Amino acid sequence: MGNRTNVCARLGYKVMAFEPQKNVFEYLQRRFKDKPQIIRLNKAVDEKAGWAEIIIPEADGLSTMSREWIDRAKESGCFTEIH
Repeated sequence: MGNRTNVCARLGYKVMAFEPQKNVFEYLQRRFKDKPQIIRLNKAVDEKAGWAEIIIPEADGLSTMSREWIDRAKESGCFTEIH
């Protein structure tokens, strides 16, 4: 987790990394503790401001606010950890 964030930081970009899952966020905090160019935020991003339900399946690193995405992921069989 955080591989794309790491690549962008290594290329010299300042990165804002949003991660809503507490355990994943804590991992990213530890991984990037010595990289001040990576701003880590324990938040989710949506198209509009406000509060929304976030769906966090058993698989770490997967989360969404879209029921449609969950339904399509289940149908595809790609994410067997989604219940």
